[in-house]
Amino acid sequence: MINMSNRQRLTEAGIVSVIGVIFSILVNNIPFLSLFALFISIPYIIITARCGIKHSIISIVVSSVILLFVTNPIYALTVFLLFFVPAVFIGYNIYKNKSPVNAVSWGAFASIITIVIYIKLVVVFFNFDIIEQTIKMFEQALNMQQEFLTQLNSMEKNSKIAFIMEYILTIIPSIVIIIPSIIISFTNYFVSLFILRRTKGYNEKLPSIKDFALPGNIFIGVILIYLLSMILKDINGIYYNTIIINTEIVFLIIFLIQGICVYSYFLDKIKVRQGIKNILLVVSILIGPLLFMMSIIGMIDSVVDFRRIRR
Repeated sequence: MINMSNRQRLTEAGIVSVIGVIFSILVNNIPFLSLFALFISIPYIIITARCGIKHSIISIVVSSVILLFVTNPIYALTVFLLFFVPAVFIGYNIYKNKSPVNAVSWGAFASIITIVIYIKLVVVFFNFDIIEQTIKMFEQALNMQQEFLTQLNSMEKNSKIAFIMEYILTIIPSIVIIIPSIIISFTNYFVSLFILRRTKGYNEKLPSIKDFALPGNIFIGVILIYLLSMILKDINGIYYNTIIINTEIVFLIIFLIQGICVYSYFLDKIKVRQGIKNILLVVSILIGPLLFMMSIIGMIDSVVDFRRIRR
């Protein structure tokens, strides 16, 4: 918490909100900047972390109203739900000095809920289902491939295409909702910490990416979820395969994130230079086998605690 008067907090929140609104408008009007839309949350995470939740809510309401009149109602609602709301959850956890996994988890949870609400609102008001359209897009692409292979009389490859199609349709919830929520929450959290460390008057000890660690009982949680899934297997109306596969993907992603953090920790431990370290991290993420190995390391670290964070 920063020692500031109410007027100082309000002034600072106002200035940062102006930056947030300008960036949001630029993202809407300049196609290239839409690639950086996920960073719209960052000014509001910083406001919440430095000024508290009351000033954050005021900033978000005022910013949303400005966007409503300057851009259009649909864009204002999109920004409010997908970026402003998760920002409050992440920023509040920083404000309360909660652990990185707490902040990222709450941010991801808020993001998942707001994405689901947003999708439902789009269906109700515009009769457009994002999930359904994504499924159709994959189906069309795979059907074209299937027809091409049929003409070549390649039955074996045809059956593989059918299997791939079924698998992709099963993991659509993870592709569209869950994975983006986790990755965006994680990215925004640590980018916000990077900025906060460089802001005037912020003396709180902030964690680094190396400090990200899942709770020690996460492995028990994984086992319990799988046991619960087994119980639900024979209940009509429960899509067992969908639940299991999407759960596996979620755990794979969070263990991968933890594995990357462990990898970063040991690179620092052996005093690898920052530039070389960043190159090694990027290359490792791009290479499939190493990516899988980092997920395994993350899973083992959740039990063994290589970094001794949970002492």
